[in-house]
Amino acid sequence: MPNGPFSDYEAIFKYIAARENLPQDSRTILAIAADSTVERSYPDPIGTLLVIRAEFYGRSRFGIRGAQGNGRYYAFQMVDSSWRLVGIFHATRIQWELIGDQIRVLAYWHVSADASDPTVYTWKGGRFE
Repeated sequence: MPNGPFSDYEAIFKYIAARENLPQDSRTILAIAADSTVERSYPDPIGTLLVIRAEFYGRSRFGIRGAQGNGRYYAFQMVDSSWRLVGIFHATRIQWELIGDQIRVLAYWHVSADASDPTVYTWKGGRFE
């Protein structure tokens, strides 16, 4: 995880490009931003959370996630006027769960004809572990 926050969306998508072993030029960054799904949520006590289902099709009909849809989700927490990376989930799909005051992400990975048991990421006050 990087130490510092990201100042804007361009910096976030440039980081994702690097993590996904893609070029970090403006054309690729724009394509990742266009192909990816971005969801905002506001869970207590996290505040504003941005979750990006990273995608880049480029010249492939299946994109970086492959035919099964497996890949990374990146979670960023808004801190002041910047974004801090607080989790990377490896999954085909994710599901949120609240148990008492504990926030968890259930990450499902597609394996053959079935989905795997979920990997559970729990909010530990500053990031998902």
